[in-house]
Amino acid sequence: MVRQLMNRRGFTLAEVLTTATLIAGLGGGNDFVNPKNEAQQQVCLQHLQVIGQTFLMEDLRGQSLPKACFFPKAPTTTDSLPNLMGPKVEHLAWLCPCAPVKLREHKITYLYNSKLGGRRMSEIEDPTKAWVLADLCLVDTKLPCTHMDGANILFADGMARFVPKTQFPK
Repeated sequence: MVRQLMNRRGFTLAEVLTTATLIAGLGGGNDFVNPKNEAQQQVCLQHLQVIGQTFLMEDLRGQSLPKACFFPKAPTTTDSLPNLMGPKVEHLAWLCPCAPVKLREHKITYLYNSKLGGRRMSEIEDPTKAWVLADLCLVDTKLPCTHMDGANILFADGMARFVPKTQFPK
């Protein structure tokens, strides 16, 4: 039997499919199955990071977070983040590339923690846990996550990171 195994030149189709299924099931398959989503998730994280750095720079200048709406009803809503921040943040940074087209029409695809509006980032307690901007599925568990069963979240420390759905902040 050992000699028989050593003489084999390859794997059977069943062995290859079983291995691929196991890899995908263990979580390692997300990149293998959908590399486009992984790339878009990274772009989304970079967008949030740019916004976070802008907020931190404004904080260093003594500015508070904008008193903006949670999510704008229309692109022309005067208290939406893109309108309040103006040219300080490039307009594409407000858009997650994975978000549905209908949402992108609002010129922002992230939710804003409007409870933080008017506060300086440097004065927020436990800034590593206080979210500032997040993907929509953070507040509505009925919505599908745009990023592999989780959300990209910008925290008050200026850092953006992926958070699995099971670990969403309250």
